[in-house]
Amino acid sequence: MAEIETDNKINYLDVTIHRTPTEWKMSIYRKSTVTDKIMPYASNHPTQHKFAAIRFLYNRRNTYDLPTEEYNQE
Repeated sequence: MAEIETDNKINYLDVTIHRTPTEWKMSIYRKSTVTDKIMPYASNHPTQHKFAAIRFLYNRRNTYDLPTEEYNQE
């Protein structure tokens, strides 16, 4: 099933693409069920899993060309 554009926005993977008459803007898409919680460092998980969660957030923030307010929020 294809995603349908509404209000000049469409969600694709973890990005929302905003279409304006002169440009395209991108922002991070989060489902309504997201909690934004990361496992505590003191938890009994392998260290590489803890660092991978941080690397994912860092890479997501720096991969997309986000507006300044979106970048700072991320």
